[in-house]
Amino acid sequence: MKNLFAFAGLALVMAAPAAAESGAFSRDGYDFTYDMTTRDDVTLINGRNETTGQRFSLRVHGNRVSGLVGGQRVSFSRAVVGDAQYAAR
Repeated sequence: MKNLFAFAGLALVMAAPAAAESGAFSRDGYDFTYDMTTRDDVTLINGRNETTGQRFSLRVHGNRVSGLVGGQRVSFSRAVVGDAQYAAR
């Protein structure tokens, strides 16, 4: 469940993503790297949990995030972590 909140945090820090962006962040003792691209109104995030080696691929459309994390399907609302994370960018 910790990983879910970390990915939710990543989805929320995208207040106004550029057309293409790479980055890294740490949360709950995990280090993440990612590449993010935006096409029309959909943001695609592909990356890796550098601590565990687990890969993820997320699609953000509106207030929903869905995709694969370590081969498992995930789907959640961007609001799952709250507005404080969203404003942190």
